[in-house]
Amino acid sequence: MRAAIYARVSSRDQGQDPENQVHQLRELAAARSWEVAEVYVDRETGSGKRYRPEYTRMLADALRTKRPWDVLLFWSLDRFGREGTRRTLEDLTLLDKVGAAWVSHQEQYLDTLGPFRDAIIGVVAA
Repeated sequence: MRAAIYARVSSRDQGQDPENQVHQLRELAAARSWEVAEVYVDRETGSGKRYRPEYTRMLADALRTKRPWDVLLFWSLDRFGREGTRRTLEDLTLLDKVGAAWVSHQEQYLDTLGPFRDAIIGVVAA
């Protein structure tokens, strides 16, 4: 299976480094014997700055007919989403609709590869 990694940090001033997320997400992929096909990293997306070029590129890649990856790995739901609960749910649902699975590193129950995929979408919606 081919994996993509999405990492995001809000600010350089707080000593945040997206490589910490990327490193652990690479380890998760290796533990599941997945090839990392793409890495998307957005920096400094806090302080009202909403545009995330790598997030936008990730969603565009997800919509491609020949998507370069099968599953998206992200550190946690708050690192994936930035625009609020509704937008986050819409984007996760979009990924599901186009056949892209997703897995959260920190919230182990947020994994759409298992038999409870539909239930997971419902939990996130709640």
